[in-house]
Amino acid sequence: MPSASHAVVLAPLYPPIAGAVPAAAIRTRGLCRALVELGYDVDVVCGMPLGTMPAALDGVAVHTTRWVDLDGVLARVLPGEYGARDQF
Repeated sequence: MPSASHAVVLAPLYPPIAGAVPAAAIRTRGLCRALVELGYDVDVVCGMPLGTMPAALDGVAVHTTRWVDLDGVLARVLPGEYGARDQF
C-alpha cells in the first residue's frame, strides 16, 4: 500500500541518460525533484523512445512505455491499490 507521501506523475517525457533533453522532460524532472524534497516517493509513468533509458534520480522510479496505457500501467505500479475503474 503506498504511503500518504506517494505521488504518481504521468508525463509525456523524462530525461534520458544521454542525448538531447526536451523542455517537457526538464519540467518533469524538476517536478519530481520538488516532490522528493517534500518527502514524497515518486513513480513517473512516461513515454520514451525505444532503447532510451531514463536518467536516475534518488526517490524516483521511472516506468517507461512507448505509449501510455494508463489502466495497465497503474495496475502494475499500484498493485492491489488500483481497482477496476468505471467504464465510460
